Amino acid sequence: MSLIRVIVFIGLIVFSSVVLGQYLNINIFEDNQCVPGQGQGVFNYKSGQCYGNIMYTCEPYDNHINMYFYKDLLCEDLIDTGKININECGDPWINATYSCSNQPTVMPNSVVQLQFGSVQNCADKSQIQFSDSTPQNTCYNGFINETIIVGCNSTHVTTYYFSDPHCSPNNIIDITYLPLGCYPDPQLGTIFTYCS
Repeated sequence: MSLIRVIVFIGLIVFSSVVLGQYLNINIFEDNQCVPGQGQGVFNYKSGQCYGNIMYTCEPYDNHINMYFYKDLLCEDLIDTGKININECGDPWINATYSCSNQPTVMPNSVVQLQFGSVQNCADKSQIQFSDSTPQNTCYNGFINETIIVGCNSTHVTTYYFSDPHCSPNNIIDITYLPLGCYPDPQLGTIFTYCS
């Protein structure tokens, strides 16, 4: 009888760690207050997957995220580790909260990109390796002293890049277009882009 209990207990641990911690969700905020509903985007990483030289694992029962830092891009040569508390506002690098979920988190009224890696079929949502969700029609900080606004229509995503912090129409420095739907990307694998 005790052997059955041990097997059931181990099965529950394995099941719960796979189901409850499949994706790490990073909710990005403009300031360190992390007010719900005022996020600037959500990034979702598959737990246990190598991203560049970092790997994340979700530990929802211990209320933290494990971070593993590697020398190489294949995550084979470990150099350091760290932990981030779940649902705690802020960290040393960005204003964010971290959580774990069964599926990628999607912001309402946003542009969503799902990356499937080498899988060439966007129908199998269990193969999502990474996703991001960016609010539409909202001015937010991009990279290297630029601000960005994204918008969607029935065929594509339009991204406007600005040279000022307020996304003034007179300060547009670039506009890019990205098709909606499933398509191969030479650097990222298969991508599925849609508007929520």
